[in-house]
Amino acid sequence: MTLENGLTVEGTSYFPESVSLSNLTLYYGKGNMSKVICNDTALDRNEVVGKVVLCDSNNLNVSQKIIEVERAGAYVAIFFTDISLSLFPQEYSIPSLILTNASGTLVKEYVTRVKKPKVKSMKFVFTKFGKKRAPQVAIFSSKGPNPITPGILKPDIVAPGVDILAAFIPNKPLIKVGNHDLTTNYALLSGTSMSTPIVAGVGALLKAVHPKWSPAAI
Repeated sequence: MTLENGLTVEGTSYFPESVSLSNLTLYYGKGNMSKVICNDTALDRNEVVGKVVLCDSNNLNVSQKIIEVERAGAYVAIFFTDISLSLFPQEYSIPSLILTNASGTLVKEYVTRVKKPKVKSMKFVFTKFGKKRAPQVAIFSSKGPNPITPGILKPDIVAPGVDILAAFIPNKPLIKVGNHDLTTNYALLSGTSMSTPIVAGVGALLKAVHPKWSPAAI
């Protein structure tokens, strides 16, 4: 996304349509905390319809906020949060972007300083490969220490489980955009159900190499 002042920021989005937007008005409910965080029923349709709405999530439930932004008639939603996977792919019912709080601060500085803030351009369905980040435990995964036995750390084993390209039921809608139910043969899915097969596969390989190993040893 590039703002009218030239600032360019990159974020995360799973919006499925390849769209390129330009010359859109930015809205930020400064002075009203409910509007700032896009709380339920807080946004005024007369103020936000057709605009790009900024939502300072305070690391709260983003899933509920996109529903509020869509209800108010906004065209695009931008959420500031450092929580990874704060929106699942099937929740992107309108063009939406997730920005880190660091990038969000730069955007908020612009929108609160300028009288008529605007988005110069915004592109979706664009993938950029960067540096590999260190692995981290996903927000939906169990974390330690063990409450019963603090000496046992959890998780004791981890595997990739976020944004796994997996086969999907072709006749079941994955997401609804506007009045259209979108279907697909493959989708980016996240959860322990995605990591479990990987762990099971590694276990099977170890069992093949060490057939006498017990399940505990594996």
